[in-house]
Amino acid sequence: GSPSVGAMLSASTGQWINSPTSFNYSWQRCTSDIATDCSQVATTSQYTVSAADVGYWIFVGVTGVSAAGTGGSMSSAGLGPVS
Repeated sequence: GSPSVGAMLSASTGQWINSPTSFNYSWQRCTSDIATDCSQVATTSQYTVSAADVGYWIFVGVTGVSAAGTGGSMSSAGLGPVS
């Protein structure tokens, strides 16, 4: 979908194997729906769409970290362009 300014977006951790002990988040503002020319805008599980996001696509990546310090990453499909 196309989020609008003021919308609160939330990242779900989903289901993982190997029981991660923590998760890291990376919200990205990108120039296209294929995640090109991106800049990180937040590192929390939620992101509020801002006026600076208008015309851009929003992606979130989640990395699961195990007790051993290793993990895997997943990225969302793009949301946008923001209106």
